[in-house]
This record gives sequence, C-alpha cells and structure tokens, in this order.
Amino acid sequence: MKTFFRRIAPFVIAAILPFAFIAGCAEPTPAEHVVTAKKLIDEGNLESASIELSNALQQDPNLLEARWLLGKVSLDLGDGPKAEKEIRRAIDLGYAHESAQLALVRAVALQDEPARVITETESVDRAVPPADRATMLGLRAQALASRG
Repeated sequence: MKTFFRRIAPFVIAAILPFAFIAGCAEPTPAEHVVTAKKLIDEGNLESASIELSNALQQDPNLLEARWLLGKVSLDLGDGPKAEKEIRRAIDLGYAHESAQLALVRAVALQDEPARVITETESVDRAVPPADRATMLGLRAQALASRG
C-alpha cells in the first residue's frame, strides 16, 4: 500500500499544483486595488497609487471611490488635465459637487486657464466648508488678477 501512495503521490501533486498556482495568482479585485492604493497614498508613493487606481478602473470603470482618489492623486502629482477629468467623472458618478469643487478648481488652475477658474468659481456651493470657500475665492482672485 505504501508503494502505491509513493507511486501515485507525485502524479496527484503534479495534477493539483498547477491549479493551486493559478488560484494563488488570481488578479486582485477592484476593491483590493483601492485598498492597496490607499496604503500607497499614506506612504507617499503617489505614482504607484495611481497605477493601482488605474488598474481598479480598468476592471470597474464606474468605481466612484477609485475615480475620486485617482483625481486627487493626479492633482497631488501636478497633472491638472487628468485630475480634472477624473474629478468630473467622479461627480458624474455621484460624488458630491460641494465636496469636489475645490479639487476641481485647483485642477483647472494647474492648467493655467484663468478664464476657466473664474467660470468654475462663479457660484460656490453654500455647503462648501468656509476654509475651502476662502481658498476657492483666493484662486478666483489670482485668476482675475492674471487677466488684468
């Protein structure tokens, strides 16, 4: 009986091992990518966080949290056009405009387009916290001054 198991064991292991390997190599879910991205953001590794968030969005393009985080990360990396695109998509997906307005204005300001900053700050939502409102009005003043 022992010889039987010794003969058959390598074949059983050889048959099971590839399945175990494949199961262990399963691609992370979008939620797992977001969790990893949050850890990377906390560590200050924004480039890697951006990649993780992009991976999450490839799997689920309508993942609101990933859109918003990618917009904020892009803003922190100084990529105004990408930040604006992602923030606008997050708003379209249901992210509160009053919570996103300052980030959106900053993204537009990064693109050195004062006319658009002025347009974005024409009406500041009353639900925007006072500190954010003051920052937006400061960005508006800079845009107005740059236009003469």
